[in-house]
Amino acid sequence: MNTALLTLSQLRYRAGGRYLLDDITALANAGELIALLGPNGAGKSSLIRVLAREFSDYGGDIMLQGISLKQWRGPALAGVRAVMPQHATVAFPFAAAEVVALGLPGRHSGNASHPAVMQLMRWLQVDHLAWRFYSSLSGGEQQRVQLARVLTQLWFTSGPKLLLLDECTSALDPAQQYRVMAVLSRLAQRGDFCVVVACHDLALAASFATRVWMLDHGRLVADGTPAQVLQRDRLENVYGITTEVQLRSARPVIHIKGCSESIPEMIPELV
Repeated sequence: MNTALLTLSQLRYRAGGRYLLDDITALANAGELIALLGPNGAGKSSLIRVLAREFSDYGGDIMLQGISLKQWRGPALAGVRAVMPQHATVAFPFAAAEVVALGLPGRHSGNASHPAVMQLMRWLQVDHLAWRFYSSLSGGEQQRVQLARVLTQLWFTSGPKLLLLDECTSALDPAQQYRVMAVLSRLAQRGDFCVVVACHDLALAASFATRVWMLDHGRLVADGTPAQVLQRDRLENVYGITTEVQLRSARPVIHIKGCSESIPEMIPELV
C-alpha cells in the first residue's frame, strides 16, 4: 500500500492563548509542489515551523514516511526533510560557497570545494557570488544562497524527500521569483521531492503549484488544484480583495482589482 510522504491529522498548535493551527488534516506526496497561501497571521509560518520540529507541543499527529515526526532521530530526519526559514542569519564572515557547503551531509559538511556546491549555485545563478562574503549580498542573493544550502542537505538522499520553504521568494525581483519557482517545479516533477512553499504571491502559486493549501485563522479552508482553490469568492472572503479570475490552460489568471474594505480618506493630523 502506498503511503503519503506527509500526513497531517487533526493538527493543532496553541500559543499565546489561541490556536495558531486548528484541526488541520491534509496529505502531501512526492512529486507535488504545494503552495501554502493565506493572509498575514493565517498560520503559514507556524505550520512550517511545526513541520520543521521547531515546536513539538502540538496536538494531533504528523507522519513523515509513515512514521510520527516526533519519533524521527535528528540525523535521519535531516536526510529526508530540509527547511529554509523566512529569515536566516549568518553570524560569521563566511563566503557564500561556505554557507552552501554547510548543508552537505556528514563528513562533507563545510567542504566548499565539493562539486555539488558549485553545481547547485550555478543552477540558482549565484555561482558568481561564491567567494563573496555572505553578509555583503543583497537580500535576494542571500535567499538563493540559502536555497542552495538546503538543497545540498537532501541532494544525496535516495527516495522521497520533503522540502519546506517559508517565503523563499520574498526578497527576489520578479524575474528571479519566476526562476526560483520554476526550479522548485522542476524538483517536484522529478518525482522524489515534495516541495511546500509558503508565499503571498497568488500569481506565482497559480502558475507553478500543483496543489494549494489555503489557511485562514489557523484553519485549512481549501485544499486542491490552483483552479479549485483560487476562486473569486474565496479570495474575497480570505484576503479581503476583489479579483477577476480567468482560466487559461487549466490554470487561473488572477487580476486584483482592489481591497474589499474601504480605505480611510482622512489623514490623521499630528498632535
